[in-house]
Amino acid sequence: MKKGKKVAKDLGVYIIGLVGILLIYKKRGILSIDELKLITLELDSVDFRLSSSLLRLLLED
Repeated sequence: MKKGKKVAKDLGVYIIGLVGILLIYKKRGILSIDELKLITLELDSVDFRLSSSLLRLLLED
């Protein structure tokens, strides 16, 4: 666990991560599937690791 995440957890801060935020934005209609596809391509280009199951969840209609 990264240091910042550990500190936040020790302080009782709820941690959802980037994918969690993207899912919330998708559910609220803030981001479209097309925008999420572009974001995931950008994340892939900087070696952000995203499992295939999370990717499917993020991009399903």
